[in-house]
Amino acid sequence: MGWQPIETAPKDGTRFLAFGGILEGVVECRYSQDGKCWVTDPYVIYEDDRPSRQPTHWTPLPDPPANT
Repeated sequence: MGWQPIETAPKDGTRFLAFGGILEGVVECRYSQDGKCWVTDPYVIYEDDRPSRQPTHWTPLPDPPANT
């Protein structure tokens, strides 16, 4: 699937990887009920709604490794 425009990211609370805007690197995100992207790191909550600071791309989280 690869990286997609952030406008196509799931809006149902599904967690995904996000990149761009004010983010430094790739972070795990989800959309909140009010439609803002919140970083799920317990120390950083991202709720700046200015377009230049929003993530620009997203991709689904990879599947976890299989138990061996």
